[in-house]
Amino acid sequence: MKHFLTAKIKHGDNTYEIKSPYIIGRQSGPPSLLGNKQVSKTHAVILFDEESRKWVLGDLRSTNGTYLNGKPVSKDQDLQYGDIIQIGGEKILFAGDPPMDQSSVMDHQATQVIFREVDCWFFLMDIKNSTRLTSELSANQRNELLFILIQEFLSIFDEFGVSINEKTGDGFIAFVESEKTSPKSIISLIKEIQKFESATKLEYRILIHKASVSQGKALSEGLCKFSGNEFNFIFKAEKQLDKDGTLFITDEAIKARLSSVRDNILSSFSTSFQDQDRKIHRIL
Repeated sequence: MKHFLTAKIKHGDNTYEIKSPYIIGRQSGPPSLLGNKQVSKTHAVILFDEESRKWVLGDLRSTNGTYLNGKPVSKDQDLQYGDIIQIGGEKILFAGDPPMDQSSVMDHQATQVIFREVDCWFFLMDIKNSTRLTSELSANQRNELLFILIQEFLSIFDEFGVSINEKTGDGFIAFVESEKTSPKSIISLIKEIQKFESATKLEYRILIHKASVSQGKALSEGLCKFSGNEFNFIFKAEKQLDKDGTLFITDEAIKARLSSVRDNILSSFSTSFQDQDRKIHRIL
């Protein structure tokens, strides 16, 4: 039986159906958390782990921490029905998978998710200084500027077969399957991004990560839903990116090729993920 990558959470008197991965933060998640200064922009994630076939909770290196049943979350923790997630002084109940009555079975058949393992290049973009922009601009103004920026990136990505999959808070995630591109093409795309100047004047960062992940496609939505530890790493690594850089990569082969070009200046730093040090390379 295929898993539909949906679960339920309860916050106060409200119940929400969520999809994996579900980012909880100051700009996404239960409405009462939005704008909460104790909550980080991307604070925690709830996702379905294809390997263990379990729902898990992960902290995204938040400032004030994530707690599960009163204990701090230092690494991904399995979730069970009735678990209490504490974020920014708020409590969220994990209510597990939605009930499958006859009507919901028909609904799920319409939104059936087909799984496969796939190797992809991912491009995670977010806006720099989003906290300042939140105070200076209305939500409609921010969304309008972000929409313009996404359209500008589309003109670049389309040429290289990269698809913008969905909006993520104050940015987006895009991807291309590895078998449909090449390292040479990825380097050419990086060069195009380096030359790119946004008409919106929004400052942004892009993390480029190559990973093997589980891909599920929701037939009714047309969106690809990704899951797995390496996909989760993208969002955890994004928390470590400094505000000075614009482009960041994790792939060593691409890093080596870029380093051989005189005009490229790279620096590297480490981040811990699942008790392992991972390298991230900043393209200056």
